[in-house]
Amino acid sequence: MNHDPTRHTARVPFSARAVVRGAMAAYDAAAEDISRTGIRLAVLRDVLGLAPNADLAAAAALVQTRIGSRFQLDLGLSAAGHGRVRKVVELVRLVLDGPGSDWIGLGCTFVEPLTASEASSLNLQLPDDDEAAVRQTGRFADGGRASLDPRLGAEKVDRLFDVPAATATSDRTPDRELGALLRPSGGASGEPLVGQVADLTEASVRLAVPDALREAWGGGGGCVPDVATQLHARFGDWPELELLDARQRLWHGPVRLAGLELGPDGSLMLRFVFSRRLPPVLLERLCA
Repeated sequence: MNHDPTRHTARVPFSARAVVRGAMAAYDAAAEDISRTGIRLAVLRDVLGLAPNADLAAAAALVQTRIGSRFQLDLGLSAAGHGRVRKVVELVRLVLDGPGSDWIGLGCTFVEPLTASEASSLNLQLPDDDEAAVRQTGRFADGGRASLDPRLGAEKVDRLFDVPAATATSDRTPDRELGALLRPSGGASGEPLVGQVADLTEASVRLAVPDALREAWGGGGGCVPDVATQLHARFGDWPELELLDARQRLWHGPVRLAGLELGPDGSLMLRFVFSRRLPPVLLERLCA
């Protein structure tokens, strides 16, 4: 079962510089992959001025202030820093790889899909449909590096392109349905958030929350930064998560919000990191 509601067209690797033109300024970003309908970006924390140990709620507030939930994105930069392609995008995914990571992940959908002409100007050959298996790396003639802002320095130039492998996780999809209950931290009162486990790793879990349940706890509507702020206000820094099947509770413990994604159908995907990694034996038990 595919639990990723925002990617409906096949995507290809796309290692190149992009410029995010936000509400306050322009910011350098590293593109990771692209499709006709969207693009995934990585932005350095210090480029946005995010503190090293800031959580997702703080990142969401900063992104909303400095970039916004809809912004212009320049791709295919010339030596002078001008984009061959400028697209308006909407933020649908926000991810922190972890407390020690330097990166903020931004998943965006194009307001207007990438045209064949725009793809050609970026030296890309994109698959036409969801089932296409073609994968091709897209690079500009100058590799994208020559046009980087010199103020970034050589070290950050390399870091913009050498995005850590941690952005790709070996998620496990459980062989059975696992439910999840998220309760406010510190034993505070309030209705739990009910969801379903989409996938698991030893370090994190991803939950699918139907649109009707989002409305019930007040998370309906709004953009990605707004939803992150609402989640933090309602559940706190380290809410308690329970994982259960139809018969019993299988695990419970504190978790921290590390990513969220809004689907076009109103669905919500939440990524939480565990306070302690799950033992391999427990992970096998949960996924069996």
